[in-house]
Amino acid sequence: MDEFNFIRHGEKLKLGETRKTLEDSGLTKEQQEKWKEAVDALRLEDPELAYEALPKIEQLAQEIYDSLPNGALLLFLSTDTPRTKLTTNLLSSELVRLECQNGKNIAVASLWEPENNNQQDSLRDVFTGDIMDRMKKILIQDSQDEQAIKEYFESGGNKTFAMEDELVMKAVNEELASENSMIKKRAQLLKEQYERLSEKFKDEKRPLFFYCVSHHSGLVGLDVAFNGREKYNSLDEMPKPLSLWKAKLDRK
Repeated sequence: MDEFNFIRHGEKLKLGETRKTLEDSGLTKEQQEKWKEAVDALRLEDPELAYEALPKIEQLAQEIYDSLPNGALLLFLSTDTPRTKLTTNLLSSELVRLECQNGKNIAVASLWEPENNNQQDSLRDVFTGDIMDRMKKILIQDSQDEQAIKEYFESGGNKTFAMEDELVMKAVNEELASENSMIKKRAQLLKEQYERLSEKFKDEKRPLFFYCVSHHSGLVGLDVAFNGREKYNSLDEMPKPLSLWKAKLDRK
């Protein structure tokens, strides 16, 4: 496998923010059509992403496209939330559009798992890195806005609020420092999943690039597993919306 990458989903709406109509979104007519096609295809009642994410997804798609070698195969997997599914749909569709327009030979595919797959063997579960329930106590203790924290968890984390990144960084650092760190366990599972994927596609003749659209915790797990991360010292080191993180793979 040439690259093993994670992408954090695009920006979310803020707590208390009401979504504008698509016509009032500030998107161009072409972008509005892309948004509508993706939301309809995924049958999303609440897309969770802010409209402002789409131009940034287009830009990221261009950057990925420009970096790819001719003949590349891109494998996409999304965790099971509207914000990650929509990010993945928009990003992969944009890459297909760029391929058709510009002629570089790339192929885009999605990995699929049965709904009843065993949880321990599920790529989606490992890449989600579901640790937010374990962070609730830390977040509630440190937040100056208990109501915002309550609404954040009630919404399933699908809205953002002031100081979210700061509190998540503190919670992640405390979790990484604990004896029974869930993130470190997830990191080990990530390594195992990488080995399985590499073995499954070992005979693929095309240059292979894997992308998982995930969350804070998924990208932190990747960082711990492959990049030697033990602690975050500043917000600049934390994964931002639509940030692309690459595993430092041991080339043999």
